[in-house]
Amino acid sequence: MNRLAGKLCLMAGMLLLTSCATTTDKKVLDDQALAIAMSFDQGHAKKLDIVAGVPNPIKETEEKLEVIHVSAQGVTEGWDLLRRKAGRYVVPGQLRLILIEEQLARSGMESILNPLYRDPNVNTGILLAVTKGKAGPYVEARYKDKSISPVYLYGLISREERITDPNFGRLGNMVRELHTSGLDITVPLLKRSSTDMSAEGLAIIQQGKMVGSVSKSDFPYYYLLKGVSYNDIITMMLRPDDEGAVSLSFSKNRREIILDPKHPHLAHMNIFLQGQLLENKDYPVNTQQEVDALTAVMEQELKEHCQQLLSKLQAMSADPLGIGRYYYARLHPADWSDEWWMNEFKKMRFELEVQVRVTRTGVLK
Repeated sequence: MNRLAGKLCLMAGMLLLTSCATTTDKKVLDDQALAIAMSFDQGHAKKLDIVAGVPNPIKETEEKLEVIHVSAQGVTEGWDLLRRKAGRYVVPGQLRLILIEEQLARSGMESILNPLYRDPNVNTGILLAVTKGKAGPYVEARYKDKSISPVYLYGLISREERITDPNFGRLGNMVRELHTSGLDITVPLLKRSSTDMSAEGLAIIQQGKMVGSVSKSDFPYYYLLKGVSYNDIITMMLRPDDEGAVSLSFSKNRREIILDPKHPHLAHMNIFLQGQLLENKDYPVNTQQEVDALTAVMEQELKEHCQQLLSKLQAMSADPLGIGRYYYARLHPADWSDEWWMNEFKKMRFELEVQVRVTRTGVLK
């Protein structure tokens, strides 16, 4: 009897503790607002218009995201105003996405990035993106049959990250490389319409300011020139009549830069690409000679696109390819500075060689 009474007392104590813990946890959640996304726009009188997206913990409500607007002098004041307006403690520890409008990015981003990076409660692995137009509506947007905007955008950028660079748009990586000499950094550039949001391309950031962009159609050539793996497919129209489309799946690529101290304005770039044919229209590949003929046409097509992209970057005085970093390590110019390199970069002449190796043609023998 005493043993049974002891067990009953133990069970009653456990139920009481569980009840207290559940009540305490619920109170903590009720007192906190777990911000998962923030946007920054240029406001009036040099203020920042800040929007925070906070998931609504009430399951029964149709609004799954609570949106809080404030106008502040800076990021630190913004956090304080968000907490006052929400009536709860806005927690930055769950922040996953930072959006900055293009106009603000072009005027300078460091006043936003540095406070976030220094805040011990903010995860430096959060994703950062620049938006075409105001950034606030990207957080607030509602689209039928899609997750709440911050979750949808995070998934969208994460997919791009898996295709390209593992540090694609990460806050910590960006701040660390913000002043890396001879290298401009890139972050995702987003576009919004009435029916969807998408990755428009890459925003190029130089010394904390956006100076230009790389379109998504240029991604394959950009990553070829950068020597970064591009885990996606490239489709080339090898004839002006839009016939003869060839789709190639990248499996391996690398680049080699050769500089000669005697000719400092000339750079040789050798690009090697290995891939598999996924689709081939009107180009026979039944013999090795036919494969070689197609390969030669693809090499010329890739070379022309890469050359065009290099010319665009030179016109922008932007070097997201990191050629300047290699130039400095190889030639050690006495007058080196970021400004000096941008002037020299515009004068550079690039001789490209592209080598394609097709490992599979899709033809059964």
